[in-house]
Amino acid sequence: MARIWRLLIVIGFAGAHAQYKKTPTTSSNEIVPHSNCTYDYIVVGGGASGLIVSERLAETGKSVLVLERGAPSLFTSGGDILTSWNDTLTIFDVPALHMFLTTWPGVNAQCTDVPTAAAAGCLLGGGTAINGMQFVRPPSFDFDDRWPVGWRWDDMKDAAARLYERNPGTLTPSADGKLYDNDVREIVSKFFALGGYTQVDTNEEPDKKYKVWSYPALSTDQGFRAGPVRTYLPIAEKLPNFTLQLYTKVIRAVRTGPLVTGVEVESTTGQRSIISVNKGGKVILAAGAMSSPRFLFNSGIGPLEQISIVENGTANITLPPRKDWIESPVGFVRDHTIVIVTFDVPEGTNVLNQTEFLNPSEESRDMYAHGFGPLAQAWNRLMSYTTVTNDNGHRTFIQTHVTGLVNGTAQFLVATTHNSTSTGTLGITPNGNTIWTKDPYLNSASDREAMTKALDELLEISRLPGSPLSYNPSNATGASILEVAMSQQDPNNRMIPGQHMIGTTIMGTDDGTKNGSSVVDTNCKVYGTDNLFVVDAGMHSDLPTGNTMAIVMVAAEHAAQKIIALDGVSNSTGSP
Repeated sequence: MARIWRLLIVIGFAGAHAQYKKTPTTSSNEIVPHSNCTYDYIVVGGGASGLIVSERLAETGKSVLVLERGAPSLFTSGGDILTSWNDTLTIFDVPALHMFLTTWPGVNAQCTDVPTAAAAGCLLGGGTAINGMQFVRPPSFDFDDRWPVGWRWDDMKDAAARLYERNPGTLTPSADGKLYDNDVREIVSKFFALGGYTQVDTNEEPDKKYKVWSYPALSTDQGFRAGPVRTYLPIAEKLPNFTLQLYTKVIRAVRTGPLVTGVEVESTTGQRSIISVNKGGKVILAAGAMSSPRFLFNSGIGPLEQISIVENGTANITLPPRKDWIESPVGFVRDHTIVIVTFDVPEGTNVLNQTEFLNPSEESRDMYAHGFGPLAQAWNRLMSYTTVTNDNGHRTFIQTHVTGLVNGTAQFLVATTHNSTSTGTLGITPNGNTIWTKDPYLNSASDREAMTKALDELLEISRLPGSPLSYNPSNATGASILEVAMSQQDPNNRMIPGQHMIGTTIMGTDDGTKNGSSVVDTNCKVYGTDNLFVVDAGMHSDLPTGNTMAIVMVAAEHAAQKIIALDGVSNSTGSP
C-alpha cells in the first residue's frame, strides 16, 4: 500500500500539467505553465519543520500543499531502498544503518547544492531521515538567553509538550528496554564518574548541563527511526485537505512587490510550473537552513550582492524587477564545531564488528523483527555535557558524543555549542548552489580557547589514578590536539562540522530591511513581505546546547500556532 501511495503522488505531479494554463514570465518570452489547483498554504520542504507545521495547518481545515524535492524515506512513506535481509525495511528505518547511508549503493539522499559540510537531507523527512537520531530536548536557557519575546521557554513549553506527546525520544531505543554492545558505555561512564560527572536522564532533566553524562536520547519508536515521517505525516495523510507532492524542487516565490502569489517549481525532468496560493494564502519556507536562503535569493530577497549573482547566473531564475528587490541580511550562520579525539582503552574492548550491522546475524535479525537488539541503537554509546569558562569569564557549553567502532579505543566527539562565538556567512553561486562565503568553524579566539580547555579537562581525567582511558602521546595538551585537528592530517584527531546550522534567516525584532539584523519577525514572516514565512532552523535566534533535531521540531510546533493565529482560526481537530 505504501508503494501505491508513493506512485500516486508521482503520477499526480506528472499528470497535473494537463490542468495548467501557460503564461509568459515577467522577464522573458519563456512560457511557464500555471496550475489550476490553488492552496491556502504552500509549505516548501517535507522535513523536520515542514511536516510538523503543515500537519498543524491542515488541522484548521484549510488546504495545505507540501512540496518536497526528494523521494520517500521510511517504508511506511513509500521508501523502497530496502535492506538485504528484510523487504519491509528501508535502510532509513534501521537506526544502526545510519553510519552507512552515505556509501549505500543507490542512495541519493543528501542535497548536492549546499556546502559539502552541511550534509542536508533531500528526501522526505529531510535531516530527520538520515541523521544520527540524537533527540536532545532543549534546556530552558536555549530559548531564554537570546530568543525574542514570545519565544522564551514559558512561551515554548506547551509546544514542547505537544511534540513530546507524539515524538518523545528515548534513552532505551531497543524495544525490550535493554542496552547492547555495552563495553564502551560501561568503560566511559566510569571515566566520567572519575572526573566528577554524574549520570542524568536528559529527557527528564534537560536543564542539567554541567558535568553530567547520559545515555543518548534517540528519536526512535519501538526500535525504528521516528521523526515526523513516522509521527506527524500519517496523521496529516488522513486529512482530505492535505496534499504531499514529492520530486518537486521549489525554485522561487512568485511575487508582486511584497505579495507572494505562488511558487515556481521544477520536476526531476527540468519542467517548470507555477503553483498559486489562494487570496489571503501563505507560503512557508521549511527547506532547511542551507536551502531556504537560496529560495529567498532567487526571489529577490537578501544581500544585494547575492541577488546580483542570481541575476547574472546560469540557473535561469526570473527575478522580480529591481525596484522590488528586498535587501535583507540573509545568510548569517552558526554551527557547532566538533573535534574528534581518540582515547586508548588499555584493558581492551570487545565491540560489535560493523559487518554485524551491514549483514546481521540470524540472531540479530530475529531480535530486530521484534524491535530490539543492537540494530535498534544508533552509533554513539554515551553523551556528556559541561561548560568551560575562558580567562575573560566567557562561558561556553560543551557536548560530547562517545562511540567505539574499533576494539581498544573510545572516540570522543567534542563540540562547542551554546554561547560559542564563531559565525559564518552563506552565499550563492551563479549556478544556484549555496556555499560558505565564510565558514563558521572555530574562527573566534574565544571558541578555540574553549575547545582547548574542554580537551584539557578530558586529558586531565585520563591521567588520574585508576582511569580506564589513556591518551597517546602522554605529553599531549588540549592545544596540541586542537592544532592537529585543525590541520586535518589525522583521521582519529580532526575537526568536523556539527551539521547543526542555524540563523541563516534569523528571527528578531530589528527589521533587517531597515538596517536591522533580522530576516523574519516573531511570527516567522519575512520582513518586507506580506505572506512569506520561514519555519526551519534558519530562523532560530541562537545556537542550542545539543543537537538541533528536537529544538527544530519544538520551534515548528510553536511557529504553526503563530501562523494560525494570524488567520484568526484554530486547530479544528484538537489532536495532541
